Amino acid sequence: CAASSLFARSSTLFSQTRTELALVADRLAPRCPFDALRVTGHHGRDGAHGVVIRDRSARAIHAFHGGELPARSGCERRGSGWLVTTAPDQALWFADDDEATAPTISGAAVTDLSGSRASLSVEGPAWREVVSGFLPVDLDPRVFFDGGAVASVGGHMPLTVWRPAGRDGIELCTYRSYAGSFWHMVEHSARMVGFEAIV
Repeated sequence: CAASSLFARSSTLFSQTRTELALVADRLAPRCPFDALRVTGHHGRDGAHGVVIRDRSARAIHAFHGGELPARSGCERRGSGWLVTTAPDQALWFADDDEATAPTISGAAVTDLSGSRASLSVEGPAWREVVSGFLPVDLDPRVFFDGGAVASVGGHMPLTVWRPAGRDGIELCTYRSYAGSFWHMVEHSARMVGFEAIV
């Protein structure tokens, strides 16, 4: 009958809509910017690795402008993350994870940038040797000390670079759209010392 036919068509359309919505939701789900590279494991020189490269993109990131920000460039702990200052009246806050709440900074305007950046840490005894292969910054500990930060470039990409106090390494961040080139730049420089990738 007509009613049965209409019900069957409606059920089919409803099923198709649910499937399409599930596909859209899957495509919109947060993804690691390095997912397509599938690079986890040991690379480069045989034997012990000189550095460990970790994907640090899955965390909350907020930009602060104006207000009571540090007067000098550098990085410092603020709440459950690092406040990285590289220019007057502006700073980026990088959380330890993707659920952390940004700190309150008096008088500052704040913008949520979570998901818009690709970020890597390079840690281990050979981190300076690796990073100096692409970063035009003096990494001597007397110059780029614990708690240091700088806005620079590497491989023609803009980079935010900071050295968290107490760690044997450095953190690097660029725009998410550069993720592929960013990874290849870092891993190419790290192959000479051998590295473990956790991506």
